[in-house]
Amino acid sequence: MFVHDRRIRSGIMRERFALIRTESIDTLAEVLAVALEQVQEAILIVESDGRLCFVNQMAEDLLGIVDYEDSYVQDVLCFVNKVTQEQQSPSIDQYLSPFFVEQLSQTTMIHRGNDYTFPFLMKVTSISPTSSESDKVVISFSDETQMNSLLESVSFHRKHDALTGLANRMALERQLQEAIQDARINDSVHCLCFINIDQTKLINDSVGHLAGDEMIREVAECLKARVRSNDMLARLGGDEFALLLKQQQLNEAHRVATKLSSALSDFCFNWDDRRFVVSVSIGIVEIDLHSDSWVSVLSKADSACQKAKSKGRNQIKLYNEQDNELATHRSEVEWVSKLVSALHGNCFQLFQQRVFGLGVNQGQDHCEVLIRMTESDGHIVSPGFFLPAAERYNMAGMIDRWVVLNTMRWMAENRRLPVERININLSALSILQDDFIEYIESLFDTYLLPPENICFEITETAAIANYSRARSFIEQVKAMGCFIALDDFGTGMCSFAYLKNLPVDYLKIDGEFVKGLERDSVSRTMVRSINDIAHAMNIKTVAEYVENEAIKQILEDIQIDYAQGFGLAKPAPLKELRDHSALLTQHAIR
Repeated sequence: MFVHDRRIRSGIMRERFALIRTESIDTLAEVLAVALEQVQEAILIVESDGRLCFVNQMAEDLLGIVDYEDSYVQDVLCFVNKVTQEQQSPSIDQYLSPFFVEQLSQTTMIHRGNDYTFPFLMKVTSISPTSSESDKVVISFSDETQMNSLLESVSFHRKHDALTGLANRMALERQLQEAIQDARINDSVHCLCFINIDQTKLINDSVGHLAGDEMIREVAECLKARVRSNDMLARLGGDEFALLLKQQQLNEAHRVATKLSSALSDFCFNWDDRRFVVSVSIGIVEIDLHSDSWVSVLSKADSACQKAKSKGRNQIKLYNEQDNELATHRSEVEWVSKLVSALHGNCFQLFQQRVFGLGVNQGQDHCEVLIRMTESDGHIVSPGFFLPAAERYNMAGMIDRWVVLNTMRWMAENRRLPVERININLSALSILQDDFIEYIESLFDTYLLPPENICFEITETAAIANYSRARSFIEQVKAMGCFIALDDFGTGMCSFAYLKNLPVDYLKIDGEFVKGLERDSVSRTMVRSINDIAHAMNIKTVAEYVENEAIKQILEDIQIDYAQGFGLAKPAPLKELRDHSALLTQHAIR
């Protein structure tokens, strides 16, 4: 039946195309007719007087055409202005103006009847088939509804926080730059409040991260209801918010902060019959003509907030230049001193987090090496405390070398491992160092490790900021036989433009897209899109922040290759990977 239908369809197409071919090219005309039916764009072929001589199936479907015999282009193509709703049906002569077609695409939508309209992208080409035939015009267009919807979604997510719907850090940065410019030009004054929610860790540890996320959402709604529409409330990440108060002095900003603090002190968060009281710390900095940059403004507000936090709950602190400069200096010098001591005293520890293979990759697990600092009292410090200081004072490269050296030494001592590959994170500084490749090569020569057992991870931000050096580094590492993973993919939103030119093996999808995947259809769509594009480039995908089995199941349905997160395995000392391997070996012997 299918073959019979195709023959009928082919015959119909040959009849349609008869007007634009001659007897001497029957076979070519048939091939072209079939080809035009297969393309995913609507195609109209029009005589010089506007009469239609060919319409493919896509055009019939999009325009609702039943029979185009003796019809003219103005009979089937109608446009409606996006603003005025005025309709127009251009003649064939008008389509021959490139400016006219471009203006149509920008200002109108195609109107199909029954008040159905859709955005479009159109191309118009004039052709001369033979010397004995009149010129013809080929009009091709596509329905851009899905693409526009996706672009709008991407644009929204570039500027908004996925959890709360508030403006995100990127949007705040732009507004801060504008506020600073306004202050310099007009001698105006604005204020920035840095807001930290104090009880998030308690809620996360006691009832889980889902409860913590819900608390953040409710706090965001509480704050949003109490700020002016022309001010900007943004979520910076985690339990941190920022409020840009436009055209307000410090005393006015302090009144607003007091109102917000009071509202949150009355706010209670309930989860599974448990009740939590929420408190807040707020730091305020003034933006005037003397303000340096948005980075400086945000840093000062953060410093004031940290000082407020040190005084207890529901505290507000106005930034004081001298006081905070000394505090910041002391804090940074202290961390730098600790880092130097840790490097010389070998006071770092290697941890690892399992990366699980999904679907066809099941059983081909990896693990990511993580670093921790051990203080003199035995307290384990997470990298979030010391890495910022390391990067600021150009010590990240030394830490990278310590991690690479000790990881490869450990691998040489423990060659039977229950994972296929070990991932090592590298900072942007290491990518820029000319001798870092030589350092890696020397370690391979020393420990005689198979290069394919190691995958180096670099962040998307570092790769894009240092694009040419990153590409060179990746090519050299891959030439050794190692693998490369691009971490935190999707944070830049200009990612795809660079991805096709970076020869990476794995794509680690940023956790902000994965968290809450079971509740957010937009996030699922974006993760699926990233996965499809990566697979089209023969790149395997890894989803971070997998917090529960529901998310894991969705990732398996999308055909993500690997999953990593606290819901699957928490970070543990690297030696536990060796212990697990030993147990497997003992079991095999028995």
